Amino acid sequence: MINFKEFRSQINEASTQVDEAPDYSGMDIKQLKKKFSSDVKQYEKDGYFKNDKIEMIFMQWGTSNGEIRTDDYAEFEEFMANVIDEDFSIDEKKMSAAAKKSAAKWRKSPQGKAALKKYKKKYSKAGYKVDKKRSKSMSKARKKSGIGR
Repeated sequence: MINFKEFRSQINEASTQVDEAPDYSGMDIKQLKKKFSSDVKQYEKDGYFKNDKIEMIFMQWGTSNGEIRTDDYAEFEEFMANVIDEDFSIDEKKMSAAAKKSAAKWRKSPQGKAALKKYKKKYSKAGYKVDKKRSKSMSKARKKSGIGR
């Protein structure tokens, strides 16, 4: 884990390298994620970037767009977790604090990671379409007592 001083020095280095690196602050996060998709997949798998320049680009984007407000590296890791989990986001405005905490815990669990990976694979196939009638009937069936418990 990187401490505060190392993180601060990385941000200072990144700010001095702004002239050398292209400015990605005007891009949307989805565009940035798509541009560096292989690096993001590697980060999702290993938990770190192999290329420090890519980490600096995401760090600069987060600070310039207000996603990262402090120099804490944990906040950057949380930002990256949100970038990775963006495809599976739910409307959190309707969720209670306990439900948000529970959902975050589930996403980090082995079962949650496996389920999200399976969903992502299934959803990425061409022609995949959710059967709303079937999902509605399954939802009703789960609510009945004695089923799914």
